[in-house]
Amino acid sequence: MERLEQDMKDIVEEVTRKKIPDYVQSIVLEVIANNKDDEDVEIPYIKFNLR
Repeated sequence: MERLEQDMKDIVEEVTRKKIPDYVQSIVLEVIANNKDDEDVEIPYIKFNLR
């Protein structure tokens, strides 16, 4: 629940252990998910604008 209150940039930096450079304006997230039958579900990439 604590991540719900965090900034997305901070979460990405924490998970990847890399600082996002100041010139980066957006990031692309790839979601990997399974349905209740444990089959892969295709989800489009998510573009997240940092600025």
